[in-house]
Amino acid sequence: MTQALLEKAVQDTVMSFQRMSEQFYERKTDCTAPRNAFQRLDKGSLLWETETGESYVDILGAEAMGRLQIYYQQRHLLALQQGIVDSDYLVRSPDTRYSVGQRLII
Repeated sequence: MTQALLEKAVQDTVMSFQRMSEQFYERKTDCTAPRNAFQRLDKGSLLWETETGESYVDILGAEAMGRLQIYYQQRHLLALQQGIVDSDYLVRSPDTRYSVGQRLII
């Protein structure tokens, strides 16, 4: 049960960040954000940087951005791969604790 709650917390936190980014973007630009733009960190960061002159790395710092990349990729695995690490996770995440086929432990 604890593991399930922690996994849900990762998913909820990432989705909250996505939604918050979307809302801030729409308030700042007075236009609707492109659909699912903030589901990808690189695309969301670029939109934010284009509008404000600051990327996510500028705002959060490199260390926090690295953690956010891990959380985004973990959310993806939990939502779509039942938490099983695939090669995309290893390429897109700075998380070096796992190998392909292992199950995430949150």
